[in-house]
Amino acid sequence: MNLRRWRASALFFSVLLGSAGAIGSQPAQAQNASATFVPFYSFLRIVENAAPNDYVGRPGNLVSDAAAFSSMRQHILDMYGNAHVANSYALDEQVFDCIPIAEQPSVRLLGLTKIAPPPPNLPRPPGFVSPPPAPQIGPDQKVDAFGNSIGCADGFIPMRRITLEELSRFRTLREFFEKGPDGAGQFEPTPSVAVTHKYAVSTQAVTNYGAFTTINIWKPDIDTAKTEVFSLSQFWVTSYPNTPLQTVEGGWQAFPKKYKTAKSVLFIYWTADNYLTTGCYNLDCAAFVQTNKSVELGAGFPPNHCLDQVDDKCGYSVAGGKQYEFEFAAYLYEGNWWLAYEGLPIGYYPIGIYQGGPLTTVSAQIEFGGETLGATAWPPMGSGKFASAGLKHAAYQQTIYYVTDTSGDGAFANLTSLQLSPSCYTDAIFNNTSPGTYMYFGGPGGKDC
Repeated sequence: MNLRRWRASALFFSVLLGSAGAIGSQPAQAQNASATFVPFYSFLRIVENAAPNDYVGRPGNLVSDAAAFSSMRQHILDMYGNAHVANSYALDEQVFDCIPIAEQPSVRLLGLTKIAPPPPNLPRPPGFVSPPPAPQIGPDQKVDAFGNSIGCADGFIPMRRITLEELSRFRTLREFFEKGPDGAGQFEPTPSVAVTHKYAVSTQAVTNYGAFTTINIWKPDIDTAKTEVFSLSQFWVTSYPNTPLQTVEGGWQAFPKKYKTAKSVLFIYWTADNYLTTGCYNLDCAAFVQTNKSVELGAGFPPNHCLDQVDDKCGYSVAGGKQYEFEFAAYLYEGNWWLAYEGLPIGYYPIGIYQGGPLTTVSAQIEFGGETLGATAWPPMGSGKFASAGLKHAAYQQTIYYVTDTSGDGAFANLTSLQLSPSCYTDAIFNNTSPGTYMYFGGPGGKDC
């Protein structure tokens, strides 16, 4: 496979297009944030003074009752504590706050006394050479639509703001955290219609200490009016078949009801007990310790690597045209599951969150591909084309690799297809070929998946 590699930069700087996603004193104001930016300490005062009647029963909100709302409100206050925010800025209809590394929720609430040093060498496939870095951002892209400087200083990390507006779109705090499987949480359209996950993935049962992949970026349309919820491309490092199921996950996700943007965004996820009572996205709960100041988890892919193109397709692959991708990896190193984006460590899951389970020592399975969620209809996966459409038309992951020992050595994967809904989504796997194991996958989705 001869893939021309168009890169997604590790510096997530962009100009805001649309609402900042900031919360107002009333839900109606929260939805109309395109002309308003709420500074961090004003945001906290709003949360402190918020009342259940402002959110429970309001149009577009699912929060079940006053008790559920109170749990959501307290979660936000607990997460931020007495954090000293240096600056805030808007990206992709969302707000990011620059928080000192040592004051982020996962450090404070997990009782960590120090930040772990990153691995000196991240695992990479043999002979793999990244292309030159992307062009630097232009001067007109260093501030957001409100004039705020974009980016965090040394010693700080960008944390996507957790708002009552977002949480109240879920019935409970637990549903806000959930990803799956089998319809757990995530915006069931009515109490009688459950959402269901669909997959086109490839797996390998193998003892491993991490995985590496290069993920092709697409922006599938999610029609929430048809009960479509999300579509993603990711990797999983898991404990399966050992129990409880535990995971380290990452990739891109199109999930408009969570992120309030039509763009696909960078995301991570974890669970320690088969998604039942543990797990959350990004920095939404105390779990992932971020160490990289230049990566915004939950933000869309930036336009700074294609400055000649400023429309919303920039950074996302085009059928028959430019293909954009990024490297993502997980690596168990000195008691922490490190994640790396574009060859740079972004942070880690401390093994303590896995409660003495299988992932505290090793992983037993790797998995790659696509997942969708819907109720009576399921959205496109990847480009919306089946795997047979091939290069420049179907979604792909390539140079799929796993780590064989604690020194970082590894091997290309030898994958097996798992097509659970072939009428809607397919995959095609090519093991041990140049430039390494790769796969195509995707499909249009629809009502009969």
